Amino acid sequence: MSAPPSARELLLGIDFGTSYSSAGVLLDGKVELVRDDGETATPSVVHVPRRGDPVIGTKAVARLASDPESTVSSVKRLVGRSFDDPVVRRTQQWAAYPLKRGPQGRIMLSLAGADYAAEQVASWMLARMRTQAETRFGVRVRRAVVAAPVTASSDYVSGLKTAARLAGLEILQIIPEPIAAALAVGMHLEPADRLLLVCDFGGGTFDVTLMAQDALSFRPVAVDGDEFLGGDDFDEVLAAAVSGVIYQQAGYDIHRDVVRAQQLLKRCESVKRVLSSRTEAPLLMRDAYLAGGRSQDLQTTVQRSWIEPRWEPLVDRAVLVVQRLLSRCGCEPERITHVVLVGGGTLMPLVRTRLADAVPGAQLVTGDYAQIAIAAGAVLQTAAHMTTTAAVPRLAGS
Repeated sequence: MSAPPSARELLLGIDFGTSYSSAGVLLDGKVELVRDDGETATPSVVHVPRRGDPVIGTKAVARLASDPESTVSSVKRLVGRSFDDPVVRRTQQWAAYPLKRGPQGRIMLSLAGADYAAEQVASWMLARMRTQAETRFGVRVRRAVVAAPVTASSDYVSGLKTAARLAGLEILQIIPEPIAAALAVGMHLEPADRLLLVCDFGGGTFDVTLMAQDALSFRPVAVDGDEFLGGDDFDEVLAAAVSGVIYQQAGYDIHRDVVRAQQLLKRCESVKRVLSSRTEAPLLMRDAYLAGGRSQDLQTTVQRSWIEPRWEPLVDRAVLVVQRLLSRCGCEPERITHVVLVGGGTLMPLVRTRLADAVPGAQLVTGDYAQIAIAAGAVLQTAAHMTTTAAVPRLAGS
């Protein structure tokens, strides 16, 4: 799809996510998203080869298994942090590449024989989305509205701006992610006075925001979350359950083979997605394990009823975050009129059911595409920065 010939510039709306990132533009009043190998959500994965340019997104995912020492995922967690930050120490426990102390205590990632700041790695993700937009729409893209957690520190915001600048982008506005979510599901289309609970269950984090809507103005009241709870954890639990069955039946520990373990994890993510809409899903993997000295294929069917009890502890943690937030605010669950669900994790029936139980009487609201809702909201907000535009939702303080 091409922009009108008269359009000299498009503004990019970006959701720079922990596990997936998305971006798009507003054309003729409609949100048009860029695509990575046909998908609107680009894996937030960067592979740095010893020669040549970094590989970004879908094509970099395979390198997580074949070259984990030079492949970065979830770099958003490191942007703006110092080397002594607890999140950095926790990242060191699972990252296959070394993390080092850089100038002024900054965090540096050692990849393919060189050291890079987290902001540099993040800039490659942002630049990828910029060039994808320019290729698809045929116009120059140099300015953007970027979504960020409502709890984002000044260091994170500064790091994000640095990454954008390195990517050739000027950030016009940083929109809080829960407000972007509210715009994406159309809460701004109905002026009202009400309390909303925005639950953003992404690949790497679970964020909850209590938000007041006053006519067309949105104001975050309180926030809570779990920085290490997301869809990735559900994948890992499923992979651990499947690998446990393999070990029981064949005595083979798949975790001894990094490549096989990563391949299984990726297939489990696909199974999880299918189980969001079906009660069972096939799990197929060639040369998955060894039995009797011979390579064996994995061919089984995963029942939702089999894996959900194993997922329950993760969902318990999400519900606890909601309860903790409401308790801290002294807000009775019955006062919440709408629960806005965004992020791929909210598509899981178990998650939706438990969150509905935690806020009885509230209406669950989900847009057409939960995984790209934050990006869609950021795109809608670009209208506020166009020279000629219809009325756009007002944000608190704007």
